Amino acid sequence: MPGSGKSCAARELAAQLSCKWVDLDAEVERRAGKSIARIFAEDGETAFRALEKSTLHSLISASNAKKTVLSLGGGTLQDPENLALVRDHTYCIWLNTPLDVIAERLWVQGDIGERPLLVAAKTKKELEELLKSIFTSRKASYTAAAKEIKR
Repeated sequence: MPGSGKSCAARELAAQLSCKWVDLDAEVERRAGKSIARIFAEDGETAFRALEKSTLHSLISASNAKKTVLSLGGGTLQDPENLALVRDHTYCIWLNTPLDVIAERLWVQGDIGERPLLVAAKTKKELEELLKSIFTSRKASYTAAAKEIKR
């Protein structure tokens, strides 16, 4: 989920394991030459998801992928091919952070406008409801791919 702490946890884990860390969203932005918010605005979610998929596939198939901690975007596993790839070729950890904690983090950070799927939330309550809806649609994918860690 957005705001669950994926990037921070992945960065810390990579440091502890003395290996490389790659943030999938950052790599997508690097390859596209623009932010995810801009990709959504200019090209649409379908184009973003296609770029996300090709980037994920290239990162996992890279020869040194076994020495990499990869933090995925919250919706990456919604694609059945991505789900199968992650489930079959990685050790995936799900940070199951309570939604109220996520909502508080995101609200305090104030960067909801940079998160295309959350930009519609104008109040903290709307953000909480939106997060609940997103979580409901993603929970099965998270469960299918990952080992759960409650935070």
